[in-house]
Amino acid sequence: MPKFRHHKVKREHAVLPAIEAGLALLAGCEAVGAVIPGPIRRKRGGATGWSVQYETGTGLKFLARSPSAVQEVFVVSADPEAVIRFVLESGLVPRSGAGAAPLREQSSPPATETDRERRR
Repeated sequence: MPKFRHHKVKREHAVLPAIEAGLALLAGCEAVGAVIPGPIRRKRGGATGWSVQYETGTGLKFLARSPSAVQEVFVVSADPEAVIRFVLESGLVPRSGAGAAPLREQSSPPATETDRERRR
């Protein structure tokens, strides 16, 4: 499948049909520069819906779950906090507890000079 973008959503991998509406919602946020769905992995049972995993060097990582699969979704943004507020207000990501923001489990380390040199 060739790579292309449609309304900020990069199409390099297949996308779970259950998350199409969520991708469109994320693309509609002004603080979002790009939405990049990752590969799909199988899973058994469990929760469905969206969750914020952690902040990355360029934005945020989300997990989007359907009944039988899970897909990572990376969001490029200069203002990750604005994106979190947007997804909470829109209802894409449910609030955990009484009005609390979603748990961000970890943060990827900032790029080192060696990492930057390898990319060149």
